[in-house]
Amino acid sequence: MDSHPQTNWNAEPLQGTQAAQPPAGPQTYRLEFRGRAEEFFRIWIVNIVLSVLTLGVYYAWAKVRARRYLYANTYLAGHPFEYLAEPLPILRGNLVVAAGLGLYYFANNLYPELGFLVVAGGFALLPWVIHQTLRFTAHNSAYRGIRFGFQGSLREAYFQYFWLGLLAFITLGLATPYVRFRQRQYIYNHIAYGATRSRFTGQLGFFWSVYLKAVGLALLLYLGVGLLAVLVFGAGAVLVPLPGADLLALLAVLALSLLALSALVVVQQYLYVRLTNHTWNHTTLGPLRLRARLRVRDLTWISLTNLLAVVLTLGLAIPWAKVRYLRHVLEHLLLQSEAELDDLVAAGGPDRVASLGEAATDILGLEIGL
Repeated sequence: MDSHPQTNWNAEPLQGTQAAQPPAGPQTYRLEFRGRAEEFFRIWIVNIVLSVLTLGVYYAWAKVRARRYLYANTYLAGHPFEYLAEPLPILRGNLVVAAGLGLYYFANNLYPELGFLVVAGGFALLPWVIHQTLRFTAHNSAYRGIRFGFQGSLREAYFQYFWLGLLAFITLGLATPYVRFRQRQYIYNHIAYGATRSRFTGQLGFFWSVYLKAVGLALLLYLGVGLLAVLVFGAGAVLVPLPGADLLALLAVLALSLLALSALVVVQQYLYVRLTNHTWNHTTLGPLRLRARLRVRDLTWISLTNLLAVVLTLGLAIPWAKVRYLRHVLEHLLLQSEAELDDLVAAGGPDRVASLGEAATDILGLEIGL
């Protein structure tokens, strides 16, 4: 090759050589949400009206419309995601749920002794429901023409959600961190993108630490709300003879209730942010390393102001709140890889459908929402 240096000036070999070189460093791909609150509001309000007019039958179509909009406006490297489910399988799932609720209502009111058996049967079916929902949702989610999949077994689902669920119940919730850790392992170790599989390397100790801190935070917040309630009602007892005292008492109850709800939101967001960051930061999808940069104070502020907006607008701000929250979360999730994203897409190609054949439609062709 050294004796013929002129061949190095050929344009085609030069381009091929450059294309074969690996990236200089980790490539970062950010998720982006391009949806708009006013667009989602139109979908949401039509869905509400038609679902009411059809006594809930339209809800399956409403769910598909909403998900397709949210997926289509979520972008990664300039390409949107796709939601491919059809409404009829979801409708069949909804009918199964409605039948189960009707059976429980009938048994509980006419034969109360059978109500417990219906609840126990529902709990026994819960792992199957979760398993089929995970498979159905993954199978009907796609990116650049390649479907996602969920490869977890039904047997393992029963261990994670039935037996460990019983463990959490028997221990009065003390085993919750361990149960939640095992359930995340189950989900994030079995996600697939075509032929590419995920892997979760989270730490159980972190879950224990987060839940213990969340319990401490909850106790502190509700102790503060309780002390404030004592002060407010103590002062109210002095003001009882004054005119308008009943109205002031009602306003005080509403304010304290809102504070108690806000405390719950704070604890929820603390758990969500810490566990989401840990889960994403310890999950890989082939050559991709998932990364999350969420902050507790940011999502707490967004959640509390969303709650206030929804209350003040009597629910009309729900689409705005959902778009606002979703945009913030997605824009703080990213993927890093030493390889190009196109390589991952190409690697998924040969196994697009065959590896994802275990969808919920294999059994009854339905999805049961949770």
